Formats: sequence, structure tokens, C-alpha cells
Amino acid sequence: MDFFFSAVASFWSDPTVRYVLICCLLLSLSSSLTGSFALLRGQALLGDALAHATLPGVCISFLLLAKKDMGLLLLGAFCSSALGMWLWHIVLRYSRLKSDTATAFILAFFFGIGTFLLTWIQGSGMSLQSGLHRFLFGSAASLVGDDVLIFVFTSVLSLLIIILFRRDFILLSFDPNFGRSIGFPIRVMDFILSTLLLISIVIGIQTVGIVLISAMLIIPPSVARFWTYRMGSFLLLSCFVGCFSTLCGVWLSYLGRGMPTGPWIVVTAGFLAFISFFLAPRKGILPRLWSNRRLKRRMRWENLLKVFYHLAERNEDFYSPRHWDTLVDSFTRGEFEGRSLHRKELCKLCLRGWLVENGKDLWSLSPEGKEQAYRIVRRHRLWELYLTEYMHFPIDQVHKNAESMEHLLSPELEARLDKKMGYPKRDPHQTRIPREGSSF
Repeated sequence: MDFFFSAVASFWSDPTVRYVLICCLLLSLSSSLTGSFALLRGQALLGDALAHATLPGVCISFLLLAKKDMGLLLLGAFCSSALGMWLWHIVLRYSRLKSDTATAFILAFFFGIGTFLLTWIQGSGMSLQSGLHRFLFGSAASLVGDDVLIFVFTSVLSLLIIILFRRDFILLSFDPNFGRSIGFPIRVMDFILSTLLLISIVIGIQTVGIVLISAMLIIPPSVARFWTYRMGSFLLLSCFVGCFSTLCGVWLSYLGRGMPTGPWIVVTAGFLAFISFFLAPRKGILPRLWSNRRLKRRMRWENLLKVFYHLAERNEDFYSPRHWDTLVDSFTRGEFEGRSLHRKELCKLCLRGWLVENGKDLWSLSPEGKEQAYRIVRRHRLWELYLTEYMHFPIDQVHKNAESMEHLLSPELEARLDKKMGYPKRDPHQTRIPREGSSF
């Protein structure tokens, strides 16, 4: 524990590390917020293309000024990236290319020019040309006190603008056509949001580089979308992911002397993304697989209970034991054709209290099982009637649709359907719809 506190103290006492941490945290705030709206607008890869479009501007600024002034180099990067965004809009408006194709074109074209210029500068023997290649992968260790002022100004500006126009940006992201119809200044808001995106990219290339700045824009909001459906929580969680990955990345870079800061930040954010992809409660891969498995298991059980109900309708006796051969014959024909019945499913229903085992190869419904079977058959027949009377489906085409929907209808929706259709007694096939207080 003493070692940990001493490491933290030495970490914060180093002025270079302190500048790097502050600048990276401010960068993560601005990039996470602007990247969130870019993700919602389906322009996640546009940030990557615009980041690569900054390289020609850096090289041209150096060639024109013959000196390595960071402010002027970043100004050139901003102009070059803005040109790339303008060309991206032109290509989309006046050609038949789709958004992803136009994005790939801008990325390849500008990065190709930038790579050519950078190679030519490095081979020309010009003075002060060393260090330009650091814009590719970033050099957070080169940040000084003046850079903190730039990061503070841009981050605070981004935060204030997003807070001030958050409702406008949300409308722009979700329904721009509606906004245009009510006189909303779509182009003005789009210009403001695009400018914020460009600023975040330009100030970020010095820290994490042209190649990795897109990760700072895309990964935090991508992680946040796995954990929340609310817009406010989405923006806050995106900022938290960006700041947490930045803090961990700078700390790991500090512990491993000589390790680059930018890649560690991206690796940490990527690790959080993979955790979210697999473990997020509602959208994660593993919870969704588990939910699908539970749904399929419930569908098998309800289908089996429905077989017992259909057999009961034939002789009007719910609690008579049914033999295994009878169940197999009923389950493998009709709507269950091609499916197999396993004894373990019957055992599981017995454990749940829905079936009762009456001897070898004999099972019957329990009162709880009868109630479950009643509900599933009732939902099936109500939905068939709704499809034929209100959706005008042919009678011979409603069964398969109802076979799926019967497992998904909630009790509230079932009650609404029943009331809407006037509490019917027969389905389209003139089969009795089960009612409370009746045998069937």
C-alpha cells in the first residue's frame, strides 16, 4: 500500500506527467462529446477520414513557413481537415456515391498526399524537419504548459456550446428532416457541430496522433451505447469512459518508462469496449445469447403445454394422463412438424409443477399447468382473429405468425386485443377461444 501511494505521489509531482494527464483528460472530454453526436448521426468513420486529412495541412504549413511552429501547424491541419469535410459534402451532394464510399475516398486521397509530402520533406534534408512524423502516432510527452491553455480553451468551449445547443444537436442527430420542416437551422447547427469535431481532431493529433484520434471519437460513445438508452446518461457515460481510459492509459505509460501514451489510452478504451460488447446487460453478446436461450426454452415448454390442451379439447378432460406415444405423435405433426420431443422437457415441466407424472410414460396437467396452457392457447387464437379481421390476412396464413406471437404477447396487450375485438368466442377457424370461468 505504501508503494502505491508513493507511486501516485511521484506520478502527480512530475510536471511533464501532470501536463500530459490534464491535456489528455480535456481532450477525452471534447472528443467524447463530439464523437457521441457523430456516432448518432451515422458518421463514426468520418472522424477517422478527417483525422487523416490533417496530414497534408501539417506538411504544407511547414513547407510554407520553413519552421515548426505548433500553433501554425495545427492551423494548417484544421484548414486541410475542413477542406476534406467540404469535399465530403460535395461528393455526397453531387454524386451517387454513398456515405461510406465518400468517407473512404477522402481518407485515402488526403492521407496519400500527406504521406507523399511527409516522405519528401524527410528526404529533403530540410532543417527542423525532424519530429513531423510524430503527428502520425502522437507524442503526448511533448506537451508543455502552453498546450494546457489550448486544451482548456477548446474543451471548455466545446462543453459550453454542447450544453447550450444540446437540444438542437439531438434533433439534428435523430430527425433532421423534421427540424427542416419546422424552420430549424439545420445547416447552421451542422456547421457548428462539424467545427467542434474538427477542433477535437486537430488538438488530438498532437496527443494520440492522426492514426489513433478516431478511437478517441468512436470508442467512448460506442461503449456508452451498450449501457444506456437515455441521451443525458449516454453523454455522461461517454465522457466517463473517455476520462477513465485516459487516466489508465497515462498511468500505464508512466509505469512502463518509454511506453507511448496515446496507444495505451486506446488499448484501455478498447478493453472497456470488448467488456461492454460481451457483458453489457441488455445489448451484450452473452446476455443476449442467454436471453435467447431462455426464450427458446420457454417456447418449447409452452408448445408442449399447448399439446396437452389440444388433447384435452378432444375428449373434454384436462387431467387424464397422456401416454408418451400419444404426446410424440401430437408434437411431431401439425404446427410442430419436424421438431422432436425429449423426455427431459417433460421432467423439467414436472419440476416446475406444470405436469404430474402418473406412472411410466404417463403425464397429466397440473392445475398450474392448465392455467399456463389456457393462456398460451388463448393468445394464439386471439392473435389469429386479430390478423384476419383487422390486418386482413388470409385465414390459411395466420397460423405461423400466431405461432411466434403467442410467446411474445404480454398480458396487457392480450387484454387490449380482447377488448378491441369485443371479447370474441371463436377464432377464424371457428375453434373456441378459452375464457375465464369456462372449461375451455
